[in-house]
Amino acid sequence: MIERYARWIMKLRWPIILAWMVAVAAVLLWLPKLPNVVAHQSTTYLPSSASSMVAANLANQVDTKHQSKGTVIVAIRNASGLTAADEQYFETTLSQVNQQKSSYKVTYVQDKASESKDVADKFVSKDKTTEIAVVGLDSSISDPNLSGILNHLYGPFQSAPSDVKVYFTGDVPIQQEDIQTSQQAADKTALVTVALVLTILLVVFRSLLAPLVTLFAIGLSYLVSSGVVALAAEHGLPVSTFTQTFLIAILFGAGTDYTIILLTRFREELMKTHDKTEALVAAIRAVSKTVVYSALTVLVSFAVLYFAKFGLYRSAVGVSIGVFITLVTCLTFIPALMSVLGYALYWPRRPKPGMEHKPFRFWGFSSDVATKRPWLVLLVLVLVLAPITTLFTGERTFNPMLDIPNAKAVDGFQAVSKAFGNGQAMPTTLILQTTGDLRTSNGLSTINNISRQISSLPGVSEVDSATQPVGTVIKQFEISNQNQQAATGLNEVSSGLGQLATQLGGTSGTNQAITGLNQLASGSSKVTQGVQGVATGSKTLASSSSQLAGGAQSLAKGLNQVGTSAQQLATGSATLASSQKQLSTAAGDLANAIAAWAKAHPTESQSPSWQQIQQLATQLSQGMGQTEQAASQLAGGVAQLAGGLPKLNQGATKLATGSSQLAGGATQLATGANQLASGSQQVTSGLQQFSSSFGGMTSKLSEAATGA
Repeated sequence: MIERYARWIMKLRWPIILAWMVAVAAVLLWLPKLPNVVAHQSTTYLPSSASSMVAANLANQVDTKHQSKGTVIVAIRNASGLTAADEQYFETTLSQVNQQKSSYKVTYVQDKASESKDVADKFVSKDKTTEIAVVGLDSSISDPNLSGILNHLYGPFQSAPSDVKVYFTGDVPIQQEDIQTSQQAADKTALVTVALVLTILLVVFRSLLAPLVTLFAIGLSYLVSSGVVALAAEHGLPVSTFTQTFLIAILFGAGTDYTIILLTRFREELMKTHDKTEALVAAIRAVSKTVVYSALTVLVSFAVLYFAKFGLYRSAVGVSIGVFITLVTCLTFIPALMSVLGYALYWPRRPKPGMEHKPFRFWGFSSDVATKRPWLVLLVLVLVLAPITTLFTGERTFNPMLDIPNAKAVDGFQAVSKAFGNGQAMPTTLILQTTGDLRTSNGLSTINNISRQISSLPGVSEVDSATQPVGTVIKQFEISNQNQQAATGLNEVSSGLGQLATQLGGTSGTNQAITGLNQLASGSSKVTQGVQGVATGSKTLASSSSQLAGGAQSLAKGLNQVGTSAQQLATGSATLASSQKQLSTAAGDLANAIAAWAKAHPTESQSPSWQQIQQLATQLSQGMGQTEQAASQLAGGVAQLAGGLPKLNQGATKLATGSSQLAGGATQLATGANQLASGSQQVTSGLQQFSSSFGGMTSKLSEAATGA
């Protein structure tokens, strides 16, 4: 089978060469360029599930005002100190960019002028030599027009004052220059690789044409591989700035190795026969399996990198495509060239039948030693190589700018870092996510505690958060400040309670209120006596006189007003006095009504029972007069009390209950004078209890003031 394949190559050598030329032309004309695809479709090094990637997505949700796909830090620096003219120039230029956001592809401009005074100081260095602004871009690093967008943004800052230097740094400028530097490095790598391979081939073949054929064939495979990988990248194949470098190194290395195997074996076969067809068939038959197996090993090794999580490793999977195309090149294009050129490949030392390779003495010596004294060779290798392994320190760096030390964006970063510190130019953002509400006191306390703990970590110079937006804790969140506020509040409460106790205990209004309550209780007792007398004869009176019932209803109304006035003692004691006055009037009306009835019925009035009723009515009228006087004194005292207190309200409630019962008894005087007497007794009891409890109110307030 291999022999038929070799003869097929010999027969179709010219169509094969032509097909490869057409393929290369098609790739150059119609397939995308790998550097362009890498520049704008580079895969991220970390998966979307990585904590830093999740945090980046959450950051846009937290700070909706400053959403962007990338940021540029613009810095203005004057080594002698920024002047007012420098600051005005910077502010004016930033304002121009902010007003034309759509033109500059900008989402926001955050600078000193756009922030509050406390936060504005963060944009100016302590030595007053540097001021910065953060510009959010509407384009990411994958935008194919990013280079033009950045140049357009940089334009307005080109007319800076002579003593000022403007820098542009941040994640987007640094990544952009990193990509450009990587592309330039790839070009240099290609030149160095070609030079080294050419030198090695010249030494191996000692011929001019064989090395050139090798480089030409591998170069074609590289061009085709780059176009195919770029096309695959547009459809989801992971690529990065290192993909092109990997392709150059692996394809030129492995491809050269496979070509050397073929050309060397072909030269050996030409030394055995005059027929180049037979020599080619023998060469392919002898080494084709070796080349295929070797290429498949490399191909599979790079293909499995697709399943890696780290983006840099995944971006090398495109090398497997390149290795496959290089393998096809070595099995088709190079044998076709070998068939066409034949002996001329090795000019000026053309191989002839009977010629032999002179063995190198060094290889003979080394193979003899390795086979005869293998343990000694191993020991020597260990002794020589072991010390070299100790040179590996395992130190890691997470600074991508080490790859582009001379980039302008790196110069800007260093200038900002020197003026503000490393964290100001590219700070680390920590996102705190929780199911609770961080705007509550507990949530803010949690943020404050986390901020303090992070601040104490080594290498952390400042922490900005919701509780310390400028790097220092808001005073209201400090426990010492909160304790001081609490102590001040308690002192004010104590002072207020003391003043209230003094007013209640020392003013004449309180004494008047107590005196009025005592007189009201005395008057109410007399009312009870009169009502009890009325109750004795009300049974006879109710059945014979409607006027007497009306008078009793008036008395009930007056007594009800007494109860209502007592209930509202805290808010309007004047009403109580008015109600008592109405009650006294009602009692007088009752006495007058009885006298009028006696005058109209002189015969009946001579009855001893009626005489007793008339005396009781007179006593009731006198009692109501005394009650009116007591209520007036109570109104004078309660007017100064103004507002009352809970215990006063309890006493007033009892007074209202008694007054209500007294009013109910009065309205039912015709049918149940005994209930009126009972209610009047309760009024008397309630007034006595209220007077007693009111006297202790001042001491309770004094104790409360002392406790506060």
